[in-house]
Amino acid sequence: MDATDLHSLAGHLREYDLQVVALEPEMRLHATNPLHGLLTKEIVAANGHYVTSFKYEIGEQGHEKECAQRIAQLLAAPTSVHQGAAATPRSWTPVTDAAGWCDWHEGPSRTAVLIDVVGEDSGPAAPRYACAPCREQRGLRPDDGGQS
Repeated sequence: MDATDLHSLAGHLREYDLQVVALEPEMRLHATNPLHGLLTKEIVAANGHYVTSFKYEIGEQGHEKECAQRIAQLLAAPTSVHQGAAATPRSWTPVTDAAGWCDWHEGPSRTAVLIDVVGEDSGPAAPRYACAPCREQRGLRPDDGGQS
């Protein structure tokens, strides 16, 4: 992979609203889903192919657009398919309210709900929100306002 291929792949990944860091000296890319920071892939070139750090083959060099689509799918980036056309990127909906943030994975979320309020006795109250995956993984339950 040369720097041109690296920048081409990075550009196609950004079309899917993925966060991309290109490490030119090492000829590596790090792509991350901005809605969940744990969804990330490191991409390197090996023998004319793009592969992940786990040696999963993404595709051939020279086919950066198709490789970017595969990487976007691995990272659960939203795509839409137009009838009779190839998949085209669809933008993320920006999160602007506090309930759109998960305090457990420390990232934006469309499924975050209030879990608890901390600091009421020791200072200003701070609500804590958790997304559906974090609630399931950690057994968290939404705050019922003391009703249970």
